[in-house]
Amino acid sequence: MKKASIFSLFIAMMLLLAVPFASASDNKFNDVKDAAWALDAINELSSKKIINGYYDNSFRPYNEVTRADAAVMIARALDLNTDDVEALLFKDVDSKHYAYNAISAVYEAGIMKGYNNNFDPEKALKRGEMAVLLTNAFDLETATKNTFKDVSKDHFAFDEINYLAAHNISIGYTDKTFKPENTTNRAEFAVLLSKALAVQNGEKLESETNADLIALLTEIQNNEINLESYEFNGNAEVSLTFPEIAFEGSEEDAEFAAEFMSLFENIRVHLTGAYVKDPMHLEMLMEVVINEEMGLALEMPVIMTEDAMYMKMGDLLGGSEDEKFIKMDLAELAGMSEQDAAALDMELQFELSKILNELMTKHLIDFYSEVDLSTVEIEHNPNAQKAIKFEVTNDSIESFVQILFEDIMPELLTLMQNPEYAAAFGLTAEDLALLVGQDFTIDFESKEFQELFAELRKALQINELSSHIVIDANNIALDHLMNADIVLTFEGESLGLKVNALLQKQKINEDVTFQFAIPADEDTISMDELYEFDEDFYYDEDFYDEDFDFELE
Repeated sequence: MKKASIFSLFIAMMLLLAVPFASASDNKFNDVKDAAWALDAINELSSKKIINGYYDNSFRPYNEVTRADAAVMIARALDLNTDDVEALLFKDVDSKHYAYNAISAVYEAGIMKGYNNNFDPEKALKRGEMAVLLTNAFDLETATKNTFKDVSKDHFAFDEINYLAAHNISIGYTDKTFKPENTTNRAEFAVLLSKALAVQNGEKLESETNADLIALLTEIQNNEINLESYEFNGNAEVSLTFPEIAFEGSEEDAEFAAEFMSLFENIRVHLTGAYVKDPMHLEMLMEVVINEEMGLALEMPVIMTEDAMYMKMGDLLGGSEDEKFIKMDLAELAGMSEQDAAALDMELQFELSKILNELMTKHLIDFYSEVDLSTVEIEHNPNAQKAIKFEVTNDSIESFVQILFEDIMPELLTLMQNPEYAAAFGLTAEDLALLVGQDFTIDFESKEFQELFAELRKALQINELSSHIVIDANNIALDHLMNADIVLTFEGESLGLKVNALLQKQKINEDVTFQFAIPADEDTISMDELYEFDEDFYYDEDFYDEDFDFELE
């Protein structure tokens, strides 16, 4: 493998850090990227001519739906006769009103009613009214129960709201509310109308699908790439504990093992940096302390622009070279191999990132929940409003593994059939052929698997495995928090891993400060110069210690 390909994964990760989530896919309307959670429904209904956009090619997804709008869309969805209609008696609907025929059609069909000889065509449709409308239009009556804490039994739409929940057309918000008095927007109405049509066509909507939480997570992801700028800082602590067997052997071997493994007892990482979207400029200063007592520390600044990446390796290069930035010309790297080119293709990385985020969110949504902000034990940004938690526990690990193999892995392998995606992951054609030839099917109900998993449950102790996203009122992520405390024990020997990490943003969409200037050429060394140094370093006979009982490859 070429040396340049070593950088592929690193570069791809940097690209994804710079622009973590991909933009919405191409669509008919020019303003729906912030409503990607509703894009499929909008496109579906638009293709069926049930819902239209505006003269300027916009959809205006967050505009309120009026009662007249709803009448038009329902009439189209049900293909009601709007040509030969009865004269309306509503005092507030003139015969020249754009929705006159549709209102007459839904009224005759018993789907919508008026109030005191008025229809209120321009009044915004409330969520409770929407539930009644959809129930009447699609005959959704079914056995149900009280699902929402803010919908009392004496509410006029109590039954209809719970009918929607029973069919999984709308399961409400993550706090177990439905908010029946809130108005309905165009994106929301498109999603629910699309689902009602699916139920009418005999489709059973999956009860596991938490549409509102998926919508929220998708919005958070889309908001991330639309950020113009921000500063960030973060801290991480990583520690490994090793089994006693690792220290066995001679006294000298045990001392060496203890000294070596002490390097992993408390690794600390501190990050600071800034990001600007256009023109793209990312700066990150990473400070790593491996063993404070031994003085093992590394400070590595990284700068990335649209054309190049610059990084310093601290004292790792020795001599005066550590005073210079290593410059990696992105266009030059892109020509070195198919894998490197894919890693540097921004549009491809955006596209792949979007697909992966949708894949993981869709299948792992049951592991997410909205939690009280006070349960996230960090110093919060004053603008923090709510928190989303992802968690895997001892009780849910079996379900997590099953979803991984049964749902995610097959879709991921199908995704890798696209040579560009495979290359972006650093996979060659040979790697891909090997993966595709493997059978990842597992019979989770088999006796063999149940016995194997029973042993794993005995060996694995998940004290904590969770992450949190803290967001503001605009659903912009302010804080990312990750905690892991896992112990694996076999035959009395335990291996432990602890991770605590926090990344926080400040000055979102404001002017930011960069600590480093983009290096001039005289302050950099090229990749070719680095390779020459690399070869001299590793093939210098003085590098090998005669006391080493192993060879470096």
